[in-house]
Amino acid sequence: MKKWSLKHRIMLWSCLVSGSAVCLFAGVALLSLYLVELDGVDARLKSEAQRAFEELKEEKVLNDKEVRAAIFEGTSFLHGYIYSSHRFDLKFLYPEVMSMVFVDKAVVDKPFTQEIGHLHVRVAFFIHNGDTLVLAANLRSIRELVEDLRSAYLWSIPIILIAVALGGSWIASRALRPIVEITRVTQQITAHHLGKRIPASETDDEIGRHITVLNGMLDRLEKSFEQASRFAADASHELRTPLTIMRGNLEAAVRSDIFPVDQKPLLNDLLEDTVRLQKIADNLLLLASFDALDKLPLILIRVDLSAIAREAFEDAELLACARRIKLKAELQHDLYVRGDAILLRRLFLNLIDNAVKYNQDGGNLNLILDSDKSSVVLKISNTGIPIDASVQHRLFERFFRSQVDRSRVSGGSGLGLSLCREIARAHGGTISLTQSDQNLTEFTVTLPLFQTLT
Repeated sequence: MKKWSLKHRIMLWSCLVSGSAVCLFAGVALLSLYLVELDGVDARLKSEAQRAFEELKEEKVLNDKEVRAAIFEGTSFLHGYIYSSHRFDLKFLYPEVMSMVFVDKAVVDKPFTQEIGHLHVRVAFFIHNGDTLVLAANLRSIRELVEDLRSAYLWSIPIILIAVALGGSWIASRALRPIVEITRVTQQITAHHLGKRIPASETDDEIGRHITVLNGMLDRLEKSFEQASRFAADASHELRTPLTIMRGNLEAAVRSDIFPVDQKPLLNDLLEDTVRLQKIADNLLLLASFDALDKLPLILIRVDLSAIAREAFEDAELLACARRIKLKAELQHDLYVRGDAILLRRLFLNLIDNAVKYNQDGGNLNLILDSDKSSVVLKISNTGIPIDASVQHRLFERFFRSQVDRSRVSGGSGLGLSLCREIARAHGGTISLTQSDQNLTEFTVTLPLFQTLT
């Protein structure tokens, strides 16, 4: 039942509860009807016994015929009798099976039910002036009445349960409609759309209070997210100027002859770290701008993606030369997209830089730019170390670095791929890891095609 929807569980529980209640009601009703009818039979047996005693006491001589006439006169209600006369010291019974009554019941103070022959009868003992009269009434009519009513219940219970199931489904649908709406709205709330709120309920019930709590939580989340984004943007912006000054001073120090030769390696290390910090600050500032899309100055124009790919390939040749990496490019000409040329160039350079950085010496790097009817597809692959399957889903998280990405020399900051994803998203595209094994590691970028010139 855990896999069933809440609507179906409500419907099932409604059927179970209603079915149990109907079955309990039917059982109580049948038992009550049977007991009431038995009380009526007992009262009638008592009345018939009083009448029989009155008629029998007037007889001077008794025989079977007279006794039977006196007891059965004017009634078809009775099935049999046993009459023991104290006056005549005689015993009469009809029919013969009535002799079975004394076998099971010697002394009885109140009526009881017994099987005599193949009949279900109600038996009552009556004593008057020393005479004993045992009367038996056939309960066939009562049993038929109860069985008819039971059959009616058995036919009606499935119909009732079907009606309850349909009604439960309708009630559950109406009751869950606000929850469905809450789910639909909350699915639309993302990091870029934190300002969206769930419409307030018209009634102050549990759902209304739930919506109020959720909207309050979203308000707090939006404020916290804005503060975090503002902090990242402000911190990155404030760091850019001193880092630029530090980089300039270090570059001047490396070129000058003021410092001894043995200090040059230290200055070079400081310059590399400063450049790395400057790059991290730039990436953080750009990511903070993506978190607040209304502040991101996207300049959307028709961009020749083929030209950007060729420029990126030329840069890759310079980067790959020192490590003897073999480059291969298959670039379709005149592929255009609508986007920001600077950001798209940064997307290409980040991916190519990663493909060179995490490649093996003497390996291969392939760059493919192609298109289909509606999209431009960029594929960048290398022969680097395979990315472990357990961390592939985290590659585009900010500041995430795999074990092979933690060295000081080649390791990145963990922002490159997340920045690529944000750039692709801002242009209506996607980026994904499509292959990573011993032969190849490949990333694929898909962007909407703007126009193809022939």
